[in-house]
Amino acid sequence: MLKYDEENEAFKIRNYQGSGIYIKCERSMILRNNSFFYFCSNLIKVNIISNEDNQSQIILKVIHGVEKDKQYNFFSNNKSIIQIGRKKNINYDIDIEFNEDNVSKIQTKIFYSNNNWNIIDGDGLEKKSRSGTWVLADEYTITWDGCIIFVENNTFEIQYKHY
Repeated sequence: MLKYDEENEAFKIRNYQGSGIYIKCERSMILRNNSFFYFCSNLIKVNIISNEDNQSQIILKVIHGVEKDKQYNFFSNNKSIIQIGRKKNINYDIDIEFNEDNVSKIQTKIFYSNNNWNIIDGDGLEKKSRSGTWVLADEYTITWDGCIIFVENNTFEIQYKHY
């Protein structure tokens, strides 16, 4: 489902009736409770718990993939940056390791900022992963010029035309 957001002068997109609309995380995106993201053959469910002490916990559970059923817990006051990448990579401090050749050295980065858990593909700077990191658009998500989406085995690039 796609609709125009006049306030942001951009289109928003969201998953509609289980169609599976995923957005490539080439920009930082906010993770929400009960959302999903995937890379390579791994699907990960996100649970976020906040308490009255302004501490936030993120629980990442592998739903599909080699590490299926593994769960990882992080707290905002202990770990504000979580790196996910290829196992046995001695050059990077990887918090969640996947033993798959198609997973990049740094596949994705999750970080806590402004009371939100955010996700971005690759190292979050100039180095993107080979296969990308994709977030399910379970709520309306603002798109951008060049935004790449994946819908039912089809990949599209959104291009804005200004008149």
